[in-house]
Amino acid sequence: MRAQSVQLRVSLTGRYATALYKEALASKNIDVILQDIKAFKELLVSADNLEQALKSKLFRIKNVISTIEEIGKLMDFSLLFVNFLKILISNRRGALIGNIFTDFLALIDTQTNTISARIEVVKINKKHLTSIEELLKEMHPNQPHRFEHYQNPELLGGFRAFIYERCLDYSLKGRLNRLSYQLKEA
Repeated sequence: MRAQSVQLRVSLTGRYATALYKEALASKNIDVILQDIKAFKELLVSADNLEQALKSKLFRIKNVISTIEEIGKLMDFSLLFVNFLKILISNRRGALIGNIFTDFLALIDTQTNTISARIEVVKINKKHLTSIEELLKEMHPNQPHRFEHYQNPELLGGFRAFIYERCLDYSLKGRLNRLSYQLKEA
């Protein structure tokens, strides 16, 4: 597919994600950028003060950019990824980084016809997640899948899976809510 015909959304995060996608496609670095995004997301989870520095307008842009450059060297990020982060910081868009990455992954999924599923469970258990993934793969057997796992103690039990705009709610909390609604209607 030609890069010029690719556009995710007209939202700000969609435009940034589209720009990153076009640059990565032109330089044939899609897989490298995907690895960089994954590593950076893990870094954001483990380092709260980095996320604060990206989101805060109190820090000097110069200092945050130098921090990003150091992190890029230490984590061996690609030059394209580091430059992209520097542009985001320069434009004071650090708070949007998570949404931009989400939109970038959605754009990749659209281009590769991949089914993206967000799975929420009370406690992450590898055996349980594998069976859920197999169930979801049966729904769309001829397409590649990408799964993201999240822990959500509010579910009480079971799982919820979000595929596109559809929610498959097999959680105990969801069942209790449906039962409560049925009792109110009776």
